[in-house]
Amino acid sequence: MALFLQKELSNEPGVPKHLLEENQLPSEVNIALFNQASFGDLEAVKGAYKAGGKPNYFHRPSDGATSLHAAARSPSKEAADCINFLFLKGACLDVKMITNQNTPLHEAIGNNKQLTSDALIVAGASFLPNAFGNTPLHLAAQQGNISIALLLLQKNHPVNVANNRGLTPLHVCASLCKEASAPVSDISKDCFMKLASCLILYSANVDAVDSNKYSAMHLAAQRGNLDMVQLLADSGAKTSEKSCLKFGEKVVERTPAEVAKVNSHINVQAYLEGCEQKMSFGRAIATNEHAKTWTKGIISSAKIKAQKENIKNDNTSMAVGSGAAAARIRASPQK
Repeated sequence: MALFLQKELSNEPGVPKHLLEENQLPSEVNIALFNQASFGDLEAVKGAYKAGGKPNYFHRPSDGATSLHAAARSPSKEAADCINFLFLKGACLDVKMITNQNTPLHEAIGNNKQLTSDALIVAGASFLPNAFGNTPLHLAAQQGNISIALLLLQKNHPVNVANNRGLTPLHVCASLCKEASAPVSDISKDCFMKLASCLILYSANVDAVDSNKYSAMHLAAQRGNLDMVQLLADSGAKTSEKSCLKFGEKVVERTPAEVAKVNSHINVQAYLEGCEQKMSFGRAIATNEHAKTWTKGIISSAKIKAQKENIKNDNTSMAVGSGAAAARIRASPQK
């Protein structure tokens, strides 16, 4: 942000202090604080702050990244401690970058940084959407990170929140979960299966549809993942609802079975057609047995660890804990 604009803002009542010129001067100490935060060097961060560095200085005014953003994505083992220190010294937890509207929590989870993600969540970071409508839970789903997702859910992150394309975190899991023979990413299928199961047990809407009226079932059928299809069906997902894809003036509507067919997933097609026949006698009752099997021990383990850490809702008291203590909240994924 240009300095002349900051001068104008300084005269406006209610403008956050971190936007004012005094905090945004590209001084050596401000730049040093940002750089040391990106390195995750706690002692160097303390030194730069003591020398006068401002925690909310936008080191890159074009994207609005602060020292907290830098620490959040740092691979250093001390990065979480840097976050706690900066927060206690006045760093804004929820300041958004200009380019993608990412908060520090987005940066941490999007880069799959467990320690800094935990530290920010425990410190009380808000679950805001970014420019694409993606919340922290969407990003945890993209990363297949069960530990972060569970901590978010325990902190009452909305489970059915949709992004700009209408995709919920469950949609994300279903769309990224493919058979091991054709992976979408380096993340194993089991991670997405367990994460989807956790979302379902936390009351995810299995029938939510995106902007093309694709449900998680449609996406699972498209990917050819029979395990995900069975998980959703067991959880009460509809198998006969039609999607609505528009190609100019042409509208294509397909059931999950038809989606599986056009993608040559014969086993998924057969399973879904069998489900449709059963559904003709009445909608199946959700048992969630598949979800309970996939998450065996995961949720209970996370709750026990949370109780041991004595997590409280008071953001101030939560932030005092070290990054290492925050990291211990992670659940240990096990089938």
